[in-house]
Amino acid sequence: MSEITPHDARVTLRAGGVAPLATKFPDDERASPLGAHAYVHPALAGRVVVRLSPAAVAAGTDAEMDALGFTKDAAVEDLGLVRYRTLGFPSWALVHDPKKARFALEVTQDFRKAKKRAASKPGHAREAFEEIGKRLQRTVPHFLPSFWEEAGRVLADEGSAAMAAQCFEKAREAERAHKLKVDADDRDAVFLEFALLGALSAKTLSAYAKDLERSEGAKDAYRRFRGITIKRALGGLPPWSGMGKDLRGLAKAAKLDVDAEDDSLMRELVGTPAIGRAPQELWTTFRPSLVRIGKADAAARHLIRGIFPTPKNDDDDKRKKLVEDWLALLDEIGAFADLPDAGLSEWLGKLIRWAGGAPRVVALLGELAPRLREPVAVVVKHGWWERLDLDLAEGALRLGIPLADPGDDDFDPDSISLACDPVKVAAEPRYSKKLVQVVARMMGEAEHEPKMRGKEGFAAARRAWLEEQIADLEKGALVKAEAALDELKEKTRAATFAPYPDLQARLEATRLTPALGRLLREGIFDELGWPAYEAATEKLGEDLELEGGFPWLVVRNDRHATVLGPEGVVLEHDFVSNAKTESIEKTLYVDGQLFVEVRDKKSYDDRGYWSSAPKTRFEAKGTGWSDTGMATTLPDGSVTLGKRAFRAGDTELGWYERHAFDGTTLFTLGYQGGEWGWREYDPVKDKTGRSSRPKFFEEFVEAGKKLNIHQLELHPVAVKSSPLGCKDGFAGFRVRFAEGDDGLIEAERIDGVKLAAKGVSIEGLLSIPARDTPLPIEDTSGDLGEAAYLRTHEGELLADLSEHDWASRGFGTKLPPAPLLALPDAA
Repeated sequence: MSEITPHDARVTLRAGGVAPLATKFPDDERASPLGAHAYVHPALAGRVVVRLSPAAVAAGTDAEMDALGFTKDAAVEDLGLVRYRTLGFPSWALVHDPKKARFALEVTQDFRKAKKRAASKPGHAREAFEEIGKRLQRTVPHFLPSFWEEAGRVLADEGSAAMAAQCFEKAREAERAHKLKVDADDRDAVFLEFALLGALSAKTLSAYAKDLERSEGAKDAYRRFRGITIKRALGGLPPWSGMGKDLRGLAKAAKLDVDAEDDSLMRELVGTPAIGRAPQELWTTFRPSLVRIGKADAAARHLIRGIFPTPKNDDDDKRKKLVEDWLALLDEIGAFADLPDAGLSEWLGKLIRWAGGAPRVVALLGELAPRLREPVAVVVKHGWWERLDLDLAEGALRLGIPLADPGDDDFDPDSISLACDPVKVAAEPRYSKKLVQVVARMMGEAEHEPKMRGKEGFAAARRAWLEEQIADLEKGALVKAEAALDELKEKTRAATFAPYPDLQARLEATRLTPALGRLLREGIFDELGWPAYEAATEKLGEDLELEGGFPWLVVRNDRHATVLGPEGVVLEHDFVSNAKTESIEKTLYVDGQLFVEVRDKKSYDDRGYWSSAPKTRFEAKGTGWSDTGMATTLPDGSVTLGKRAFRAGDTELGWYERHAFDGTTLFTLGYQGGEWGWREYDPVKDKTGRSSRPKFFEEFVEAGKKLNIHQLELHPVAVKSSPLGCKDGFAGFRVRFAEGDDGLIEAERIDGVKLAAKGVSIEGLLSIPARDTPLPIEDTSGDLGEAAYLRTHEGELLADLSEHDWASRGFGTKLPPAPLLALPDAA
């Protein structure tokens, strides 16, 4: 069991936790004792309400509860220390002006209504707050600062930092306009609170520095403003543009030693969480200070060495200049001269990720090579992406530096230099695969071919790629052979094979008959069809959309929709819309009617109608679902997509949610308590029940094996047979895997058809005529039909099941001619 280490008390306090009472904090670290206050109410006989309140706001809590009819019953003071905070609204009014507090209480209900709207419609909430503010201004303008601060807190909690900042400004405007007396410590606390919420602009912070100087004098203003700056940084926010100018201005006005103050400030800031995101201006302004403290103090030098500046919105040229300047600074303070052995490889990987193949980084690799024993990552960040750097990888391997596993990262062809010959990379098994992949991208490209010409490493990778394509022709099924032919046609010329005469001979000797034979013996997916779908697609032409909820498929273009079911066409509908000004967004077939959502091309407003009343449009709610899913008809005739049940004609529809239905109980899959799980759900009452799953799933539980809860299916179907399996009016599918490392996956359909395989992700089992065992379907998108692949038991690709192909095979009817399945490789 791991040992539990207590936090530093200052860290606990700043994180919003409770610190021990005996903790001694610096003068600028304001804390407040926490107490438990008990209240009783005549309407709650025998029950006690307990509120935890910091001493700084306890009077406000008492006043609020008293206004609501509660009586204070008891209090336990000094449970610990918490971060100091100021009174909010309406507590401030109840404490500071109880005679007029009724005006605050009168608007409290409206304030709560506005607060509820902040999550979905923050703009409307702000407008409601403004109306309340006007009412308060007419009668009790001195309540406005606490009111606007509380409104700002509400909007900031909902992610509307810009609107919160506007509220904060209104609070300050009210103070100035009505010349209100302000407690300096409370004002600092509010500024810090809103700064940590990200609701203060650089302009507001600079203005506060000037206000402090006017009200407190330069010396006290500098102390207060510096304290806010440090606490803001410790709270996880980067310095702002203009911070140095603001602090230096106050320090000069206070007749302080500016250089000494800069050094003191930087000693505290270099270890803060977000210092790396500071603006470029900070690194320019405080460079002399960083040099002084870096040279003088090993601890400060260590912290500076761990900073990798990444200012926002810097273009490539500015970033390159920043990298050069920062590496020069690290050299100047001796940061590369006293690198510790512990964590050296990890730190170097971070430097490479930030600086890429800068000349100083390349030189540093050579200097550190004898000391590097742990693998180094050569991943470089390019904008939003991370890529392996081939030049650095080759250089490191030549120096004998081990490389970290490449993982999912790939080489970037644009960053490969003309001088690079990746001989060592081509010989490293893990990285040679990545090299082959990038060479495949570079082949035939005029900008990249010169980089590879005459290079031994690239020649080896090119040969490996050609061997892969020829092997796919020799041993793969027809779909894989077709892909290999397309690749060879696109990326090679006759001259490509000149250095590889043996590969040219293999290619010339290759025949496609064996590939066709392998495909036919495994199963001909294209021989399964759905005549009704094929007729509909032929009629509607290209550029089709597939929508609806299983088992009702909507095939449509922008003018007409055809609804298909197990027995064929169930509805035809011509859209009632203006094609010039409107677009069809989505459709859904429910209970004999088609729901159509229409979008105005200019305003982007969405309106819906049902096919039985196409001229009656309405604002449809709950239509934010994807194109396809499961539509389950419940015993009462209503339909659920996995959420709230509805019927044809309703103006509020339900969202798609992954669900299963056993004919009696509906189960939904969701994320709760840190993990995914199935729960009972009543779609009519829109109520979630206990954790549970269908008996069909439970029966597959076995010791030492684990259900894959994302691959469990159970739904009613209106067919008696299906190539995907069904039984007694239900389609079902379940998957489990061994909890060890053997990679064995077991899948079973509700009709008892099963398959166990390794190295194959099984999302469905498809029965092909003339085969004794089913073929696994792999789904890479999460919903069959968007990116599904039919594979052999060994994982070899047989067919790419595109969206249209999958829909057309939903109810397979045709059989392949059996004699074709016996076609030998040599035929």
